[in-house]
Amino acid sequence: LATVILVHDLEGSHATLEPLAIGLQAAGLSVVAPDLRGHGGSTTREWPNGRTDTLHADRLLKADLEAVAASQGGRVREQARLRGDLETVYAWIRRTAKSDKRLDPTRLCVVGSGLGGTLASLWTAADAAWPPLAAGPQGGNVRALCLISPVFSLKGATIGPALQTPTILRELPLVILAGERDRDASRMFGQLKRGRPDSWFEQKLDGSPEQADGVENPTTDASLFLLNYRTSEKADALATAGANTFVPLLADFFTKQLAR
Repeated sequence: LATVILVHDLEGSHATLEPLAIGLQAAGLSVVAPDLRGHGGSTTREWPNGRTDTLHADRLLKADLEAVAASQGGRVREQARLRGDLETVYAWIRRTAKSDKRLDPTRLCVVGSGLGGTLASLWTAADAAWPPLAAGPQGGNVRALCLISPVFSLKGATIGPALQTPTILRELPLVILAGERDRDASRMFGQLKRGRPDSWFEQKLDGSPEQADGVENPTTDASLFLLNYRTSEKADALATAGANTFVPLLADFFTKQLAR
């Protein structure tokens, strides 16, 4: 089974994705839905000298947001000098999986909503970049990615570096869920299509499909999907409003990608 990490939008929390999380759990997937720094229950930061700061979502800067997705520094991942929020979640999954077989750190699927999609993409690219050791691989654990109303950039944090990596541009199975007139989602899909000219599929607002010439059966032939919905909702609001539709779609998508 898949272990799914849900990454909420700026000024959201695990609670704003709760209907999607509960639905995916009911479908048999294991779900981890953290509060990113400055959000929900993650608003206190303690320093080694004992000082305590209170973090506010609306005051986070570019460096704070980029730190959420950080996973680098050195050759050994468990000794990395930079370990952000999502890397900490991954480390928790690895530790907990030793005693809880419902979690599997090698069968990760990630859902990012709004700015959470940007951060999820950056962390996924960082996960894939860890070099293997003699004992085996350290990264490449994310097997599929879903972006709900992804944004190119916000408050200086941009998805650009992730889109330039082979993992995101060409390799990883990826589905984008977007409401009508979502320019960032359309722009991102257009850029990704150029990296996957023979393996993309788009569902239009009227339900009609458009697909690459090399795609006969989207389920088996496509690795990049854009599914458009006739709604003005975005990000966490879209995830909640469309939970009944998205749950079976994502459960099926993740299960099939893990079976490959």
